[in-house]
Amino acid sequence: FIILVNPAADGFILSCAERAEINLADYDLSPVLKEFTTQTKNVMSNKDIRFKKLFKSIKDVGEMKLLEAILTYLISATYNADDNKICSLFDEMR
Repeated sequence: FIILVNPAADGFILSCAERAEINLADYDLSPVLKEFTTQTKNVMSNKDIRFKKLFKSIKDVGEMKLLEAILTYLISATYNADDNKICSLFDEMR
């Protein structure tokens, strides 16, 4: 399966932060897409505490919960994933 995140990952994260009414300046991150993208492209961003804190803060946003549900299902079903089950995850989030 291919998971297409739209807008691209950086825009997706910014959108989730906006929905959660999070001020990115509180995380020392830029709310401007181009600047935020530069921050995320840092080789060490996966270990950056600012992003870890941000992700904890946006984990309950609907789109993040859906992404988590899809990934959790795909990991558990590995080679036996069912298209209908994935579609039902979208329906459950509506």
